Amino acid sequence: MSVAITLGPEVVEAACAAAPIEPVVVHFEGTTMEQREALWKRLLAAGGSESRVRISEAERMELAARYDFLPGTLERAVRRAAADRAGSPDPLDFESLSRACRAVGSAAMGPIAQRLPQPYTRSDLVLPQELLDELDLASAWMRNRRRGFEDWGFGRRTVLGRGLTALFTGDPGTGKTMAPQVLARELGLDLFRVDLSRVMSKYIGETEKNLGRLFDDARASGAILFFDEADALFGKRTEVKDAHDRYANLGIGYLLQRMGEHVGTTVLATNRTGDLDEAFTRRFHFVLDFPMPRPPERLRIWEGMLPRDADR
Repeated sequence: MSVAITLGPEVVEAACAAAPIEPVVVHFEGTTMEQREALWKRLLAAGGSESRVRISEAERMELAARYDFLPGTLERAVRRAAADRAGSPDPLDFESLSRACRAVGSAAMGPIAQRLPQPYTRSDLVLPQELLDELDLASAWMRNRRRGFEDWGFGRRTVLGRGLTALFTGDPGTGKTMAPQVLARELGLDLFRVDLSRVMSKYIGETEKNLGRLFDDARASGAILFFDEADALFGKRTEVKDAHDRYANLGIGYLLQRMGEHVGTTVLATNRTGDLDEAFTRRFHFVLDFPMPRPPERLRIWEGMLPRDADR
């Protein structure tokens, strides 16, 4: 008689040590983009006739690159999209499949982060032109990441640091939160603000576990992670005087490691740049300083805030 047991990677060694006979261990790795693209093609072909599915090869590859789903999660996303289209003459297309992927992926994020609404467009963002140009560059990076790393082959030379990391600095009310909301809306991605009170724990090792779960879920869902008041978590390492200092520094080291491994987008916001550890600031691809608006910009903000019917 054969017995098959599924276990997480963190308990495999302990289970093998306790087994009466040496078991055969089969490791299931994550899927590659080519495998996900093949799965998308197969599942969509099985889901109905061509009249019910309208998606190009380029869009299918974009879905495979954007959502790092395992086969079961990917199949659930297709079923979700089909259920949303039930009773409608509209076929499954890139937008409906993207919405289903975001819904399935967001469900896995748990209570550590909250999804932010995306009510703003680029016209609502009142910033100097040089900052808008930098945001355009960040958006182009995220849109063309698959082309650079996969199609052009840069991924073979870049093992770590494939994700985009950005630091937004400035006083409160200068647009540090609105900017990632606009970026996420333009890219069709969810934006999750990390709840630091749920991430940080006084118990040794729990903060690292929470961070590991957070980055794993964000990678699977394709969501943008947003750390507001980031200096609380990304603060400077201190001289080790007791065990608490040692473990605090270990937590910062672990956070540096996970940011380097993360293939998604991470945005940090703070009004206390000097409190960030220098090891973090050296790893940012974009550092944008949001200035206080000048009188012409304040006028534009007021005009955007006042409803059109307010003068009636």
